[in-house]
Amino acid sequence: MGFTYPPIIQDSQLYNPAFYPSLSADGYLTYDFAQTLYLSKNDYRLSYLSGVVVGQATAGSAIVLGNELSLSGIGALSCTSLIVGGSAVAAQPSYIVGISAGAAINKALVLNASGEIATINKLTATNIYGTLQTATQTNITSVGTLSGLTIGGNLVFTGVSRAISGLSSISATTLTGTLSTASQTNITSVGTLESLVVSGSLTERLYQQLN
Repeated sequence: MGFTYPPIIQDSQLYNPAFYPSLSADGYLTYDFAQTLYLSKNDYRLSYLSGVVVGQATAGSAIVLGNELSLSGIGALSCTSLIVGGSAVAAQPSYIVGISAGAAINKALVLNASGEIATINKLTATNIYGTLQTATQTNITSVGTLSGLTIGGNLVFTGVSRAISGLSSISATTLTGTLSTASQTNITSVGTLESLVVSGSLTERLYQQLN
C-alpha cells in the first residue's frame, strides 16, 4: 500500500533524487529542509483555514471559490489591472471620481434627490425639451409660429419697420396713429371733426348727419 521507497543502503542518500526532485540542493532530506516543507502547528497561517465559507469572502479566512468560480462579500479589491470577459477594464475616468449631486468643474452631472441640477453656468445642446421656468428671456430674438399670444404688459417694437402683418383682426381699448387703408367701410360713427374734406359727392344722408 502507498509508495514504494528505494531501499536504504550505507552511505547512500535517504531518498533517491530521481523520485524526490524537490529535496534540498544537496539531494538529502534533512530536518531543517523538512521544516521548510510544513507549517508548525502554531503557525499563524493555519488560522486562515478556520471560518472558511465556500464562495464567500470572510475577514481573516482563506478564500475558496464557489460554484462557477463565484465569490461574494468582498468589500474592496485593489489591483493594477483588471480583465473581465477577456477584455481589459480601463481605469475610471477622472470625471466620475469624487462626483456629488449637482454640477462641478470637469465632473459628470448628477441629479439631486428632486431630479434637479443647479449651478450650471452655460449649457449648449441641439434640442432642449421642457418648459422654461425663468420668465424673463432677454436673449431670445426669434421664435417659431405661435398658436396664441397673451401679453400682460405693453407691446413695444424696436427697429426700422416696426410693423405687424397677417393679422385677421385686432381689438384694443385705444388705437393711436394714422390708418393707412383709405376705405373704412366698417366705421359707422366718428367723434367731433375739426374739419372735413370731401373729394367726391356729398350724399343727402351724410349731409343730414353733418347737420
